[in-house]
Amino acid sequence: MKQSPFRSIRQTLFNEGKLLRYLGYAVGEIALIIIGIMLALQLNNWNEDRKAQAEFEVYILQLKEDVRKAIENANRVVSNSENRIDRQLRMVQFLEKKDYNADELEAFERTLADLGKQAIPQVKIGLLGQLLEGDMTIIKRDRKLSQAALELESAIDGGLRIIDHLQILDDQSNAIFLRYRTMTQLDVPELKLRYDLDALQASSEFIFAAENSTHNTVGIMKFSESMADRLESFLTVLEEYE
Repeated sequence: MKQSPFRSIRQTLFNEGKLLRYLGYAVGEIALIIIGIMLALQLNNWNEDRKAQAEFEVYILQLKEDVRKAIENANRVVSNSENRIDRQLRMVQFLEKKDYNADELEAFERTLADLGKQAIPQVKIGLLGQLLEGDMTIIKRDRKLSQAALELESAIDGGLRIIDHLQILDDQSNAIFLRYRTMTQLDVPELKLRYDLDALQASSEFIFAAENSTHNTVGIMKFSESMADRLESFLTVLEEYE
């Protein structure tokens, strides 16, 4: 078996009694091994950093898309809420009228028939959803982004809790609407009316439910708008990472 040059020199020096020179070569050999290990570790760390950076960049790109979708969802709830509020106010105002035209009657009855569960912003989607659930594995190395994500998580969670509460209150109003739709619905072919307006106008419970539902919808709209603003701010931070 062929000996390495280092081993041959070391053996020769040792046999000749040149201990100090032998030790020098031995130390040099060890140093070279250590340097080789350090270079290998450094190369491995460099490769790991490069992989982590590539993963981070892909993550940020997808996260931006998810944030944009969440903003669209929140703004859609705001728009729908505005429309719902307008129709509910018109419905209550209609019940206070003595005279009305056919268009107003149709709008009132359509609103009453369409009242249902209020939508909430769907913001916990994709990577953004994971982030809002506390998974910050990929961004934890970036202090600024991690801080922005923590602030967003707190704001979104707080907003969704309040919206959930408002939706529970709105469900109670919707139950009253459903009951009154059933109680006052008419089945008289010669009449254009679908509901007994006299019964609805005389019901303080129905009017109170309509007013409460409007207030709840205003709350849902405002907190949805606030979440959209928070998401816009977070997107601004993400845009710094190109």
